[in-house]
Amino acid sequence: MTAQFRDQHSELMHLAENILNAARLRQGDDLGRLRLAFARAVRAHVADEALEIAKAIQGGHLDAELVGRHNRLIMNWRGEIALCNSEWTNRRVVDAPEGFIRCFLPLVEALQKALLYEEQSLLAII
Repeated sequence: MTAQFRDQHSELMHLAENILNAARLRQGDDLGRLRLAFARAVRAHVADEALEIAKAIQGGHLDAELVGRHNRLIMNWRGEIALCNSEWTNRRVVDAPEGFIRCFLPLVEALQKALLYEEQSLLAII
């Protein structure tokens, strides 16, 4: 299962980089497809991982408080992504990609840190 989560992490980062590249190149059609794929991948990954983490908590392998703090960070991050997406329509991104990149890049960097934390602190235990 851990390999599956690492694969999902790689896919998330790949999609995020492709979104940034599509924005830089003002590729509106690709941007819409990539943003939708990214949202779906995030949702699927969070759901899959939540099931395994819940099992690990029930089995006494993970601390519920530690996981709770991480989950709050992830929920806040997802809220920031939703806000970014609502403020930056595909048309607006194509018209002003630098603004979108300033909004989205810190979220990609936060995602990368969260995924590294998950791999080192949560998935290593599962």
